[in-house]
Amino acid sequence: MCKYIFKRLLSLVPILIGISFISFALIYFTGGDAVAVRYEAIGGMLSPELINQKREELGLNRPFIIQYLSWLSSIIKGDMGVSYVSGKPVFGYIIGKLPNTLLLSISSLITTILISLPLGILSAIKRNSIFDNIIKAMSFIGNSLPNFFVALVLSYVFALQMKLLPVISQGTSFKSLILPTLTLSLAMSAKYIRQIRALIISELSKPYVSGARARGIKENTIIFFNVLRLTSLTLITLMALSFGSLLGGSAIVESIFMWDGIGKLAIESIKLRDYPVILAYVLWMAFIYVFINLLADISYYFLDPRLRIEGGKYAN
Repeated sequence: MCKYIFKRLLSLVPILIGISFISFALIYFTGGDAVAVRYEAIGGMLSPELINQKREELGLNRPFIIQYLSWLSSIIKGDMGVSYVSGKPVFGYIIGKLPNTLLLSISSLITTILISLPLGILSAIKRNSIFDNIIKAMSFIGNSLPNFFVALVLSYVFALQMKLLPVISQGTSFKSLILPTLTLSLAMSAKYIRQIRALIISELSKPYVSGARARGIKENTIIFFNVLRLTSLTLITLMALSFGSLLGGSAIVESIFMWDGIGKLAIESIKLRDYPVILAYVLWMAFIYVFINLLADISYYFLDPRLRIEGGKYAN
């Protein structure tokens, strides 16, 4: 098992390096001047001489490959650089926003599971009934709606009309957390319900279920102790991908509700061409995705006995 984890960790290194190179190249060849944009954003004007001097100070006049290797070397040492806009370390920015994004991610994922798991199971058990048709229609609609539209509708209903919740987040209070959580959860729940329904229906048609029923085992026992256990691998994959995406920061939702997380920071940095922050955000997204997927793969080993039997050589 330790060898398996070590090999997977090693395989992540070229992936992260490749992503960092492509991201750096895209930003480098995008065009535009970070120095000029920075001073325009704060209402200042610089002469071409001063702009060139500032670019020299920031190292923006050096060749592409030199800039990339210098930046990558700093990243390996744990230095993400300094923000062009504020002049503060980028690592501090990311860490400062992480707790808010983590809180929103966890609350959204938990809400999604609480909504989708019971509805998906009931929809599968009551297949082709009126209840099933209603759930399928609602999940189809929910999966089709973009997050920004859902956010605006929820804001209009619960904030402007009913005046129960704030339109703009006020810190990390419980009330401020509700609307962004619901916005993210509704779209994910629609996807999860369809997946759970399909998985349960597929498992209920297999011979081991018929055998369990023939032995007189209760239907609830079959579903909760056999079917759900075997479908847990797919659910873990879905949860891992969703959690990775949420931790990366749901930029649109965070920006709409002014939730002070990593996604909102990324949007602001893109507007100001704050390249060090943008690059740090992209690396953060890449790392989270590969790390969460690694954890999901490891969890398969413990949840599925077949993997332990077939892959016993990794357990040493």
